[in-house]
Amino acid sequence: MKIKLRTVLPADAKDLLARDKTISDNLNLNSGVVEIDSANELLDRLLHATKNSSGIWFNPVMSFTKKEMDASRFFQLESRKTVNETEKDYELNSARLEQLDFIHTTDRCRIKLLDRVALSRVNLKPNMVAGVDQWTAEFVIASGVASVFEENRFSGMDLRPVFDPKTGSNRDDCRLLFTSNIMPPVEYDTTVQSVEHEIPEEGGFRKLGCLSYHFAQGPPKEDFFRTAENFSGNFMPFWVVSARVRRCFVENKLLGWAFRPVLEKESQYHNAYLKKWQNLIERISINPRNHF
Repeated sequence: MKIKLRTVLPADAKDLLARDKTISDNLNLNSGVVEIDSANELLDRLLHATKNSSGIWFNPVMSFTKKEMDASRFFQLESRKTVNETEKDYELNSARLEQLDFIHTTDRCRIKLLDRVALSRVNLKPNMVAGVDQWTAEFVIASGVASVFEENRFSGMDLRPVFDPKTGSNRDDCRLLFTSNIMPPVEYDTTVQSVEHEIPEEGGFRKLGCLSYHFAQGPPKEDFFRTAENFSGNFMPFWVVSARVRRCFVENKLLGWAFRPVLEKESQYHNAYLKKWQNLIERISINPRNHF
């Protein structure tokens, strides 16, 4: 596994780095986004040179080997395509979310599961899935994907109609993916950060790397889940699927999802993951104003 860091350098940090010829010769400081591998010795040089700056925001991006991917029993879904709402769609969808009761999953977490959506425009090929706009954590799947999923008889999956406000009827080209299955609480390690909010009860959690779990009673048996944690400002949890879903998705050349491995506590890969992240966080903290 690798962690790359992407950042838009603030002016004072850029000025400090420009004085270091090694850095300026190897990094394009004038590009919109600077990317550097966390294992690259240039990162420590960059961090040392800017330790008295106003601070740098780093966006971590993880990548995994095929062996690491194949070893995982579960995956977090990441959207690679979105379907945009109209104003009317947003009005209906946000109103529905507001109406929903909270699901209290742990002592410090509550979530909402959006159980229906309205979309006036959906431009999906039959083999595609897409996120519902930018503010939700929900997915619609095209009719071809729905057929593949139903043929594989995935458990924990409910395909619901998508309402079209323009026609006043349900769409026949896509379905809303829904599940009420909830994963156990995640392992709260150094990569889980609380999100502060001006209204404390609306705070959530941010995950820098992978979801990690301790399956003390054995792994869950279903194929589709939501996390117990609120990982967005709208109380929406992440999606988690079984390795069987990923395998089907890849084999059928379906499009629209990326898969991030879910790690299991005290496994070989989980221990390596924690060590890598703890080392990176310690290095980043050379300047207390740096942040993720």
